[in-house]
Amino acid sequence: MKKFAGLLFILGGICLSCTNTVKTEDGDTESAPIKIDISKEGKDAGFPLFEYDSTHVFPTTRDLDVPEDGAGLPDGRLVVADDTDGLHLIEKDGSHRIFGKMKEKGYKEGGARGVFLEDNNKFLLVSCVYSGKIFRINIETEDTEMIYQHSYGVNNVYRDKKGSIWFSQSSNNPNGTSEALDDAFATPIPTGAVYMLKEGRKDNEEMEAKLVADSLYFANGITMDKDEEHLFVAEFRIDRILRFKIDREKDTLSEKQHYAFVLSPDNLETDENGNLWLASLIQNKILAIDKDDQSIHNVFSAPSPDNSKKQLEWVLKTHLGESIIDIGEPEMWKPLNNPLTGVFWSHDRSTVYFTGLGNALLRYDYDSEIEILD
Repeated sequence: MKKFAGLLFILGGICLSCTNTVKTEDGDTESAPIKIDISKEGKDAGFPLFEYDSTHVFPTTRDLDVPEDGAGLPDGRLVVADDTDGLHLIEKDGSHRIFGKMKEKGYKEGGARGVFLEDNNKFLLVSCVYSGKIFRINIETEDTEMIYQHSYGVNNVYRDKKGSIWFSQSSNNPNGTSEALDDAFATPIPTGAVYMLKEGRKDNEEMEAKLVADSLYFANGITMDKDEEHLFVAEFRIDRILRFKIDREKDTLSEKQHYAFVLSPDNLETDENGNLWLASLIQNKILAIDKDDQSIHNVFSAPSPDNSKKQLEWVLKTHLGESIIDIGEPEMWKPLNNPLTGVFWSHDRSTVYFTGLGNALLRYDYDSEIEILD
C-alpha cells in the first residue's frame, strides 16, 4: 500500500508547459499568469525567507509516518496525516499519538493525504488517495465518521464556509488500487478531476459528488481564496496551478486560468493576506505567489548540486519522451531527508510548518505582520 508514496521519491513529474492563451471547447479562456519569476527571494517582496538546518526538524525523534499534510488546532497542538493510522496528534513537546478512530471506520494502512480543519474549528477532514474515503473527526470527542467514498482515490480536500466539500481526484484508480495512480504519476494522463459535495442533504441521505472540473493532469492540492470566490488546484504532473471562478448558484466552476507555472506543485494553502503558498516537490522549495501580481517568491529553499542536476535531467528526459523512473535517488533530496509536500500554520499563525514524505516536519517562527513592499 506504500507504492505510491515510494514513487514520490522516484518520480517528480516535470513537464514544461506553454504559456499561450487558448480557448477550450466549452469556450473558457485559459490565460497565462501575469508574471512568472521563481528566482525572487521572499524577503525582496516582504515575504519571509527561511533557511534549512536540522534545528528546525520537529519532532526531533523523527518518528512520524509520512506527514504529508497537517493543521494547527486552537489549543496549540497539531494534527498530521499518518500513513499507518490515518491521523496523529502532536503535542507541544513533540510527542504524538493516534487521533480519531479512522481504522475503526474503515481506514487501511496507506493513503492518508489531505488534512483540513473546518471553519468552525470543531471538525477535521482527512482524505485517502487509495480508498477514496473522506473521514470527518470530532476534535473534542475524536468520534470519527466516514462521510463519503468516491469511486476513485481522493487526494486533497477542502470544506468551504457554506459547508460544501471540494476534493481533488488525481487519477481514475479504483478503490484499493494504485496502478492507475502510479501510471498518471509517471506519465502525464488527463484523468484528474475536482468534485464538490453539496451541503444540505437530509438525514441518512447519501452525499452525491458533482464533477466540476475534469481532464486534469494529476490534480493535487486544492484551496480557495479568502473570500471563497475562486478555487485553486495544482496540476502536479504538468507544473501548473489553475484558478477557477466559483458560481454558487449553479455549483459550477468557470473562467479557467493558468494562474502560475511551478515545477511539481503539491499542496496549496493561503496565508492571512490571501497569498497562495505551496510546496514545489522536485525543487526542495516552498513558494509564495503574490495575490496582486502573481509573482512567485521563494520562502524556503534547500538547494544542492545533486538536486539541481536532477531537475535538469528530469526536464530533458521528459521532453525527449524518455523514462524518468531511473533517475531517482535519495541524494537528490539532500540536504533534506525527503521531498516537501506542503505547508500549514499553527492556529495563532505564530509558527509555520513544512510537511513531507518522511518522518518529521520543519518548524519555523512566523511573523504574520510582514508587509508586502511596493
